[in-house]
Amino acid sequence: MTFNLDFNYNTFARKGSFEDEVFDFNADQWSSKLLTKVKLPWDIDFETTGNYRSAFQTVQGEISEIAFLDMGLRKKLLKGKAVLNLSIRDAFASRIRENQIVQNDFEVFNRSFRARFVAFGFSYGFGKGEAMQYSGRRR
Repeated sequence: MTFNLDFNYNTFARKGSFEDEVFDFNADQWSSKLLTKVKLPWDIDFETTGNYRSAFQTVQGEISEIAFLDMGLRKKLLKGKAVLNLSIRDAFASRIRENQIVQNDFEVFNRSFRARFVAFGFSYGFGKGEAMQYSGRRR
């Protein structure tokens, strides 16, 4: 079993003005990603990747938090020369982004999302070595 955790914290300051209106602004944001890989019997790998990005303020409004999970199975065939894979992007259909801008004379709300999708693939490596492995050398 393999775990890989990534965490990022950002803070930013923006300064500006237009027609005597000051747009100075400070905010912060953080994100994390956890990748888990499990080796199963019969040369099968199971992998999950969970992502999270916190909500954050912008000069004009707020962008909502977002969290989603991707999963996949990978099966080696023909002594590693071929690979079958099955993946599910956004397994819980939670990759929803909301953006709200609130000003004195108008308000805008935007909501968008990427739909969950399933992919099935087959790879075959010609020549030496395993399919989908990069050795770092030129061939």
